[in-house]
Parts: sequence; structure tokens; C-alpha cells
Amino acid sequence: MRGKVINAAGKTTLPQLAALVKRCKVFITGDSAPMHIASSMGTNFVALFGPTDAKRHLEPTDKGRVIQKDVKCGPCYKPACKKPVCMERISVEEVYRLVMERIK
Repeated sequence: MRGKVINAAGKTTLPQLAALVKRCKVFITGDSAPMHIASSMGTNFVALFGPTDAKRHLEPTDKGRVIQKDVKCGPCYKPACKKPVCMERISVEEVYRLVMERIK
């Protein structure tokens, strides 16, 4: 990767996070407030959904792509899981592919 990866988790205020997200070419996020910040800032993003339902929580946008696996137990909305197959089935390769699509 040529660009610099930044992990700012827990290191910014919300306004600082918004300013940082606005500068990203692509923002990788879970179903969280930062995902909505990226959407509102017009930043390309890839959102990883596990126990929550993307259809319920993501407003329509052409800037975002969602990865969510269809699993028997989901969406379950559980805060913890002994076998989180919904997240384990998301591969690095598919995240990479969507990121590269958003960069172009």
C-alpha cells in the first residue's frame, strides 16, 4: 500500500474525527457513528456489518459499500457472541476489492 494507514480509534473528538474522515479516500468502518459521519461528509466508505442489519441502519448513499454475510443467526443484535460467523466470513480480499473499487 502506498498511502498511509491511520488508526485513530479512541484518539479523536467527534469534530476531529469528521475532519479526518473527510480527508480519507476510503474509510473502512463497522456499523457505527463514524460510518454515518463518513456518509454525511461524502467520503467513500466500506462498512462491515455483523450482528446488525444494514438495511435498517444505513441510509441510501452512492458513497458507501456494505459487506454483510447472510447467516442463520443474524442479524441478532447481540453485543457479544461465542462464534461470530457473521464477521468471520468477511474476508480481507473482499474488503480490499471494495476499497480498491472506491479508490478508482
